[in-house]
Amino acid sequence: MNISDTYIRYAESLSELTEMELQIHNKKYLVHDLKEQLKNEENGSCGLEFTGHAFKQISERLEEIAMMSPVIRRDVFKDENYLKSLLLPSNLKPFIVTLLASAHKNGNVREEESKSSGKEYRYTVDMVKWSYEKNLQFIAIVENNFIKTGFFNWV
Repeated sequence: MNISDTYIRYAESLSELTEMELQIHNKKYLVHDLKEQLKNEENGSCGLEFTGHAFKQISERLEEIAMMSPVIRRDVFKDENYLKSLLLPSNLKPFIVTLLASAHKNGNVREEESKSSGKEYRYTVDMVKWSYEKNLQFIAIVENNFIKTGFFNWV
């Protein structure tokens, strides 16, 4: 490959990169706008962020159950691409929020009185793909749009 061809490839790649960065920028604005819409329209039942306690609790339990099943371990650790591991914070948050959004849509959320004040919302998600011998459920408690606790239980 000569220098002119390399220069053309560089220019094309630079243009593609610029376009991708613009798409990411636009997606970040969309995510922000949707989050604000949910905060303004909902009653605090949508888990949009984690408390530090919940994040630690969920990630530790996820690591623990991954050791119990090769199916879960493969999904959690993504051996072929560690950057997609569910234990990375950038991957865990969308995974858990997606579980809760699906449960919300399917009506698997129940309003309860909060121990501190107001209302909290209990989400129950059947982890069908990860169930073996016993059923695995993910339970999360959301209050004021914060996931304040979450755990995986065999039932």
